[in-house]
Amino acid sequence: MGSDMGYAEDAQARILVVDDDPAFGEMMAELLQHADERMAVVTADGGVGGLAHLADDSVDCVVAEYEMRAVDGLELFEAARKTDPAIGFLLLSIDRIVEVAHRIRSLAESAPGDPSGPSVATEP
Repeated sequence: MGSDMGYAEDAQARILVVDDDPAFGEMMAELLQHADERMAVVTADGGVGGLAHLADDSVDCVVAEYEMRAVDGLELFEAARKTDPAIGFLLLSIDRIVEVAHRIRSLAESAPGDPSGPSVATEP
């Protein structure tokens, strides 16, 4: 399940997990793979590794940590959407939720009506 493995040909969903903490990335990948074996899950080390993977291989969904060195999760989101606007993207953040929400809203406001742009789900 590591970053050096490709996707199984019969996979119904190709998931890329990106985190600059390899142990957390592998743990998340294992949880996703265990949740549904039809998913092919690979990891990338940090945002730079995620960008390299997106340039070399197509994915259906990216699960990324927000706070990473060099390239953060939102920068990775923007690059992923430029590569393929249909890519699903789940951004994880433990303690900077308000900052993340503000950045996502700014991105959404900069491209109103763009269905490939970000959206923010809020609790009622």
